[in-house]
Amino acid sequence: MPEDEGGWDVESLLPYTPPSWVEVRGSSRGSFRVQCEGVDSIAGLQWLVHERLMLQPNQGVRLSHWGRECRGEETFRSLSLQTGAKFEMVLLLQRAPDAQLARVRIACSALRTRQYAVDAATTVLQLKTLIESGAKAATTYLSGPPS
Repeated sequence: MPEDEGGWDVESLLPYTPPSWVEVRGSSRGSFRVQCEGVDSIAGLQWLVHERLMLQPNQGVRLSHWGRECRGEETFRSLSLQTGAKFEMVLLLQRAPDAQLARVRIACSALRTRQYAVDAATTVLQLKTLIESGAKAATTYLSGPPS
């Protein structure tokens, strides 16, 4: 058991009961309760919130309690969390693994869908030129041969 510098057993000074539920509040998703049975760390709570909101794998959750960001390795005991504790939630977009750009697909209800072969070095200007040249060719084709 951890001991303070004075030799006191810090964990046995006050009885601690882990929270049965906590409240998570987000700026756009309102607030909701999360049942914490079987979870004793912030990482576990983040996983429960991720599952509850049915987030995509590239999304993450950052939780803060009383204005302090909570790290995943922290335990409920180390934060002295009680039932009904309130957390602020921020959704994060995590960078996807480096995927190479292989093609761009442009869909438009007024035009037919086209695919352009590109690579990671293709610039937006080059892509715009490809699209415009394809649109001009389609316009020429639709208007008929020059008379």
